[in-house]
Amino acid sequence: MRSPTSLSRYSLVSLLLVLILLSGCARYAMLENEASDQIQAGQSYRLTGHHRYHDVGDVLIVLAFSGGGTRASALSYGVLKALRDTPIFIDGKQSRLLDEVDRISSVSGGSFTSAYYGLYGDGIFEDFESEFLRKNVQGALTRQFFNPFDATRRFFTGESHSEIAVRYYDKHIFRGSTFANIRREGPFIFINASDMEAGEQFVFFQDSFDLLCSDLNSFKVARAVTASSAVPVVFDPVVLDNHDTCTPEKSEWLLSAEASSRNNLRLESTVSALNSYFDKENRRYIHLVDGGITDNLGVRPLYTGLSAVGDIETAARVWNIEMSPHVLFVVVDASTDHKSDIGSSRRVPGIKKTISLVTNAQLHRYNTETVELLKSSMKEWSGSTRSTDHPVNAYFVRISFEDIADPEQREFFQEIPTSFSLTDEQVDGLIDMGGQLLRENLEFRRLLEALDTTGSAD
Repeated sequence: MRSPTSLSRYSLVSLLLVLILLSGCARYAMLENEASDQIQAGQSYRLTGHHRYHDVGDVLIVLAFSGGGTRASALSYGVLKALRDTPIFIDGKQSRLLDEVDRISSVSGGSFTSAYYGLYGDGIFEDFESEFLRKNVQGALTRQFFNPFDATRRFFTGESHSEIAVRYYDKHIFRGSTFANIRREGPFIFINASDMEAGEQFVFFQDSFDLLCSDLNSFKVARAVTASSAVPVVFDPVVLDNHDTCTPEKSEWLLSAEASSRNNLRLESTVSALNSYFDKENRRYIHLVDGGITDNLGVRPLYTGLSAVGDIETAARVWNIEMSPHVLFVVVDASTDHKSDIGSSRRVPGIKKTISLVTNAQLHRYNTETVELLKSSMKEWSGSTRSTDHPVNAYFVRISFEDIADPEQREFFQEIPTSFSLTDEQVDGLIDMGGQLLRENLEFRRLLEALDTTGSAD
């Protein structure tokens, strides 16, 4: 009989062998986007039909939630709470600024918050903290991954590792919801992932699924959020079937984008990616990973959408929305800027630290460029309406740890890791800080001053 020590060693060796075998096995993703030869325009989740259920009102509010694990989810949640607690008056009636939110675009960790709010509305303030923010989701996924029964099943079926996340998110967070369950009367939710082959963002809305001859209504929200947060290597890509059951037609937006892309390299790349879905033979399957790879702030789809049509007024016509006198754009940026100590030694940094530093540098530069691009574009679009019958006042707000005045407090948030397991102290701090940074922002206060006590525009 083996001793307890030798038995534990035997179990450890067996586990390592299983992992080695699993890593060398071919894995196959589940394909759950159903084929369709005709999409019902009135029932599908597309932006052009959103106006039938949701009135834009006097203030058009667009939110963008960045990546960053639970850190990003909690910071975004704090902003939603602050908007809920900000009263405004419209037509003599008091309402909340949260009710004026019209669009939410998100990637990675921010997609948990946007999807939850899209599904449950104010219900997010009742149980999102207990169901997600304060749960050790990372630990639950890890335990499931190393569960011998689950590992054995994956070994024989070749199932993708990402299916563990899909099942957990679907059961414990999104409760079996599909895109048909997203509230049409609420803001339109853009959940963004990255197309590995095209190197561009993939947006989960019916317009994208039209190109795949597929119906988004039956697609699980949990699978979309998994794709949005599927960090390469840690998770396998989420794969979509590019069906050949229909003959896709180019939307008015895509036709406009093609015309505009001749002098816009950024737009040209997006157009090329979308047109590639028409190639049903060579692009039979679409592999999606973390949306933060192509845009860690979640603002590129919104910028690209406006760039394609040229200006705000044309966009309003294409997307069937009424022009609002005030447009508020809030970017919730949960990225961190860790200070490195490699300059204090001539020792060569290890692989982990090198990858971390290079990734942070790339994200920081890309985020900065994206923010400046969006700010200048909003100023230009707003200025172009000054001489029209519907002038637009634009307000740009960026929520970032960089704006925390107290150095010690700022360092506390900069040290919060990118994971799906945070302490209650970290979650409490993030929620409170999200609201505090919004309320203290000068552009946000400028918007509130522009709305008088009756809610009428100046």
